[in-house]
Amino acid sequence: MYMFDDKFKDMIVSCLTEALNAKDLKSALEKSSKIITAFYPNTKLWFTKSFGKRWSFIAGAGVDSFIEPQRIEYQDGYAAFLQNFTFQQEEEKAVLTDLFKIITTIQHQ
Repeated sequence: MYMFDDKFKDMIVSCLTEALNAKDLKSALEKSSKIITAFYPNTKLWFTKSFGKRWSFIAGAGVDSFIEPQRIEYQDGYAAFLQNFTFQQEEEKAVLTDLFKIITTIQHQ
């Protein structure tokens, strides 16, 4: 089992705190994406909702690059796009995916 460092844990706690205090899903995802992209410099993260075959932007933050983003469909009808992310361990991506699920479930209206 991978042990996460304190900075990663603090980032997750900060995201959860901001998301729980946010007024709606868009605000929660916007605040979380800013925290996450500050933790992972030179990255971009954005969230979308599916309407049939179209993905509609909800919120995001970060720096554009010419690297193709990775789409993670983390909940029915919702996806996160991660661009230029390099994780210390693959478990970090799994924790972020779980974080996205929690935020969306709590703030979905």
